[in-house]
Amino acid sequence: GWIDSLLAIGISDEYSQLSINLAFKYLYMLTKVRGQKYVVRLLPHEVADIERVLSLLESDKSEIWHAKYILLLWLSILVLIPFDLKRLDGDEAAGFSVRRMLNIATSKLEGSDKSSEAASLVVAKRL
Repeated sequence: GWIDSLLAIGISDEYSQLSINLAFKYLYMLTKVRGQKYVVRLLPHEVADIERVLSLLESDKSEIWHAKYILLLWLSILVLIPFDLKRLDGDEAAGFSVRRMLNIATSKLEGSDKSSEAASLVVAKRL
């Protein structure tokens, strides 16, 4: 659907920064109109998306608050996947992905924008 199309633009390196920012802004507007619970259900929730979302949250793509908000909402649904996250890390770094998620989410809690709400969802659902 069109949410997948907007997400594809938002996470792609092929588009201009303006296009990426607008994609995240439109996704945010959808959450305002339809509600975040409705939009979160439509976001992809595959195990392969976890690393991508974490990397995007750590990158400069998440500097605008619309992007941070949508990526954190996406992460809030990804943490509910019934999958042992330790399998992502391997034996030598067991628990790294969980710590990484919580570190990212707690660092975004300090903000005064809407993304701190989404960060609190990630922390609450992960705990």
